[in-house]
Amino acid sequence: MGDGTGGPSRSSNPVRYTWYALCGLLIALTVVQLAFILSDTRNGWDYRVYQAATWVFDNNENPYVPATIQNYTNDILPFVYPPHTLILFWVFRMFLFFDIHVYYAFLVALLVAGSYLVLKMDDRPEYLLLFTLVFTAFISLSWNFLTGNKAIVLMFLFVVALFLLVHNRLYLSAAVMGIMVSFSLVPLPFIALYLVVRRPLRDRVCAILASAGTVAGIFFVSFLLYPALMGSYLRFLTGGESPLFEIGGWNTPTPYLMFSDLLSRAQIGGSVTLAIVSVVYIALVLVPVYFLIRDDTKTDLFVYSLATLAIFMILPRTKPYDFILLAVPLYFILKGYTYPWRIAALAGISLMPLAVWYALGLLPDGALPYVLDQYVQAVSLFFVFALVVVKERFFSEHDERPGQGDGDAEAPREVYCREM
Repeated sequence: MGDGTGGPSRSSNPVRYTWYALCGLLIALTVVQLAFILSDTRNGWDYRVYQAATWVFDNNENPYVPATIQNYTNDILPFVYPPHTLILFWVFRMFLFFDIHVYYAFLVALLVAGSYLVLKMDDRPEYLLLFTLVFTAFISLSWNFLTGNKAIVLMFLFVVALFLLVHNRLYLSAAVMGIMVSFSLVPLPFIALYLVVRRPLRDRVCAILASAGTVAGIFFVSFLLYPALMGSYLRFLTGGESPLFEIGGWNTPTPYLMFSDLLSRAQIGGSVTLAIVSVVYIALVLVPVYFLIRDDTKTDLFVYSLATLAIFMILPRTKPYDFILLAVPLYFILKGYTYPWRIAALAGISLMPLAVWYALGLLPDGALPYVLDQYVQAVSLFFVFALVVVKERFFSEHDERPGQGDGDAEAPREVYCREM
């Protein structure tokens, strides 16, 4: 039976049914996962560290001494953020930190607000795709509720910066990006996003300087207000307990740490070998992205999204909850793909991490391959990046939209940006 467009009925398309079924399965599995997480009162340890840091601050103690934080939380976790964040966490304590469920509700509100801005950037939004990515991709949302981390706050600021950039508010966008980076120096490479903006070189350089200047200005004010704490923070960053010197594994799936771990297990480790592997990895990420973003047929949002994905892949440190930020660029990348490509992407970035999470709870230790057991998010990241590169390099001219090439008669359409 036709659907009025001269093509086959949309309801008769098995690939479309598979897409909906996969989204439903992933959402259901994540709901169960979140139910387990929220039922355990021991979870939310980052939330407790934020809370404890403000108490330590109130008592004129040093929050960068791990033992001091431990006295308030009974968790062996340090406070790793610059002194000016204590002001924000103190405000959170007044209005949000009196109950972890109120804090969680605040994070959900930020997710809703950020998703609204994402959809406002798109004249033809796809709600199911965005919801599935935010809710299930890399099991990162679950990690945010497991730890009580503030990564969703950074995701919201990133969305605001992207929203302003799309609407030609270049320098305001750069300032917001600087505010996001000032929470921690680890995401500093995100400032390089402004290199791919389709503006004259002078504008791009000025945007980068504006963003870096915002970070520097915030840190300078922080130093003026809390010189002793800033000194402690900088010493902490260079000390043995710095987050930059963490070991890899389930809790820190940074690609470089994964390479170091696997090389050591293969007994071919060493700083020189790791440096070579890391340089090759960075080249394998940046070179194909460089050629793809030079394609004038790509939309601005696609270029920004692909650049964001590449920058995330080469960050010096990634935690499981940080992957929530990738839901936004992957939305703008995948919404231009047909259902088979989307299904493949979600199988890699959502179904695989969920399957590993459930398997770790049901199977004996060592039942899974080591790289999946310890680094499933990094493996998922490699997979989706490779999928995007292959799709754009070899198949971009053949299928551009769900409905084209999978049995529907729907015409191709691109991601459009609203104009203000």
